[in-house]
Amino acid sequence: MSTLGEIRSEVRDSSVPGLHAGAILSRQHLNQIELGTEPTFVVIDRRPLIGQCFLASLRDARPNLAFKGFPSVAAWQDTAASSSANTVLLCLPGGSTPQAERDQIVRELAEIHAYAPGVRVAVMSDYESPDQIVQVLRVGVKGYIPTSISLEVAIRALQLVRAGGVYMPAACMMGLLAGMEITTDQAPEEHDFSPRQLSVARALRKGTPNKIIAYELNMCESTVKVHVRNIMKKLKAKNRTEVAYLTNQYFSKER
Repeated sequence: MSTLGEIRSEVRDSSVPGLHAGAILSRQHLNQIELGTEPTFVVIDRRPLIGQCFLASLRDARPNLAFKGFPSVAAWQDTAASSSANTVLLCLPGGSTPQAERDQIVRELAEIHAYAPGVRVAVMSDYESPDQIVQVLRVGVKGYIPTSISLEVAIRALQLVRAGGVYMPAACMMGLLAGMEITTDQAPEEHDFSPRQLSVARALRKGTPNKIIAYELNMCESTVKVHVRNIMKKLKAKNRTEVAYLTNQYFSKER
């Protein structure tokens, strides 16, 4: 049984690719882990041989965790295991185009959430391009696990997703950061952030959810969302990850 300390240690472990400091852990999920009420991991793979081998490897590597395998979303929904799962891994068969793969993810994600809205979904795919990974995460997937990583990293990624975090390969993250252009005319003072916006931006750099930001800054969650939108607009950022990166210049003296 994984302990709370072990999960926190895994998230802090910089030696595991993709487990970065921006990962958000749900207090509710951490409490579940500490109390020993860990839900089932569901692995959906339509390829019988590959799916069964992968499932056997997961169980062998983590005999204290519960893994169940199914050939389809429908097969999982027809069993009692569907009520005990909070994390589903969709294993994509490969051989299709990136667009076809994304379409499949969208369809199966909709099926899963229509049946169990609270279930967190990760995908395993042969594709590793940053563009593909980002587009998949944007549709609501909480983890993107490429088939090139080790079994140990894949398991830790699933544990992170279950605990409330979001996983993407470290190589993808570095590729995205390297592709961001910060021009010289984007000096901090020219963005003209208000003190409140700077406080929100500081929290975004730590990966803090909007609800926690609202609580810590004593404001409504809707107000936080307005500040986040305005910050993204001023920075021309596409997502919260880019906001965290582009605001480094404002907090360079902070650790």
